[in-house]
Amino acid sequence: MSSWIDISGASGAISATLAFVGGLFISFRYGRKANAEISGSAYKNADKVIVAARLSISAVGLYRITFSKENGVHIRLTEIVQEATDIHDGRSWRQESPFGTSFVEAGETLTSTVVFPLGESRTDVIGWRLSFGFTVERWPSLRGLLWSWADTAFIPQPQ
Repeated sequence: MSSWIDISGASGAISATLAFVGGLFISFRYGRKANAEISGSAYKNADKVIVAARLSISAVGLYRITFSKENGVHIRLTEIVQEATDIHDGRSWRQESPFGTSFVEAGETLTSTVVFPLGESRTDVIGWRLSFGFTVERWPSLRGLLWSWADTAFIPQPQ
């Protein structure tokens, strides 16, 4: 009778250990999740245009999101130009590290606004593509692997 109890206790201990190890694996593998969102508006005053980009980063996983040192957070604003029957990219502006060396704790959302003063309004520009992305170092990682998230929005030329 005691051998059945020993076998039952041993199988319970093995099951608990496997569940614990599996939980750790899932936590390390899927616990660092995030969400990137960007929106923007263009404003015209006396033939000068500025674009205000509103961005947010949410850490929706179990761990904080710490931006990588190189290319951690970046925003790019690119003109969309129409010439006759062709639409193509025009000039672009880039903003690096609008959050500095910040991080986002699990469950937090970090928001900011970046303003791009563009100067004189151009009639061939139909709008702007606003691209936003951020990169974090995977942990634990001995090979320097990175995770990245991105979002893009279109902003039409104001009338």
